[in-house]
Amino acid sequence: MTNLAKGTDAASALTAGTLHIWHLHLQGLEPYLEGWVSCLSPEERDRMNRFVFERDRIRYGLSRGGLRQLLSRYVNCDPAGLGFEYETRGKPHLCIDGQRADLQFNLSHSGDWVVYGVSCDRAIGIDIEQVRPLRDLQQMAQRCLTAEELQVFEQIPAEAAQAQFFEYWTGKEAFLKATGQGLTRSMSDVKADLREGKIIPQFGTMGCDQSWHLHLWQPEAGYIGATVYSGVQCQCHHLSYSPAT
Repeated sequence: MTNLAKGTDAASALTAGTLHIWHLHLQGLEPYLEGWVSCLSPEERDRMNRFVFERDRIRYGLSRGGLRQLLSRYVNCDPAGLGFEYETRGKPHLCIDGQRADLQFNLSHSGDWVVYGVSCDRAIGIDIEQVRPLRDLQQMAQRCLTAEELQVFEQIPAEAAQAQFFEYWTGKEAFLKATGQGLTRSMSDVKADLREGKIIPQFGTMGCDQSWHLHLWQPEAGYIGATVYSGVQCQCHHLSYSPAT
């Protein structure tokens, strides 16, 4: 995984046909919290302060502050000067001086990891989940998988089923985030072809007229990440995001 040093012109490294997938590990970043929170909008700070538990406030402040620090490298703008607008179902877009930027991005966090996906020429969605025991695994599979996926899933050895389910889950969640559908669509409306690395929306689902690619990865053992993007297949570059560099 490449470590792109602070001050590097990230925009020049992001070209058509490439994606940047940034990995930010939250442990040890508390010293940066105050500075990063100072870049947040009043609305973001208000949301941060509504979290009941301090650990959740810290994670939100670091993930949103980190997003502003990161995107500012691409658009050569002060982190505090970035604006965001949101579609009806919550998909975010970057705005500069009131105008929507071409840069596409998405973020997700789980446990000690925050991940960001950035593209300059296509829709992108990203999701990460910490693999954990699910007491109702079979019921969740029946609810989230297509009939074809469920047939395959039921043949998987028990010791591998949990990780396999999270691959399906993150892939479908990343697609729903890329298309801005969020929780308005059932995951069973979307087929995740894990072997071919493709997402196939069912007819009538938003995005069914486009090609979608699925890229699965692990930042470390015990986590599964997925990036979904539209168009032709492209190169995915994994980058370590460290404010200390």
